[in-house]
Amino acid sequence: MDKLRCFRPYIIGFREFGFEAVKEIQRSLTELQQVFLDMAKSLVDGQGEQMDDIELNVANARVYIDVVVLIGLFR
Repeated sequence: MDKLRCFRPYIIGFREFGFEAVKEIQRSLTELQQVFLDMAKSLVDGQGEQMDDIELNVANARVYIDVVVLIGLFR
């Protein structure tokens, strides 16, 4: 046992280093998760804008159809 005593500081240092490494990995994963959440929000917001554009185009098409029908009725 006495022979291993000299390695004790190294073992303790390795444990602390390992713990800090795990904490850093956890921080990095949390940051990565936030990046994905931000990307998802951007995509959803963009899809919402596209849906608004589609609704506007449908409404405009309806108006154009009504105008064409009215023009056809008066010819």
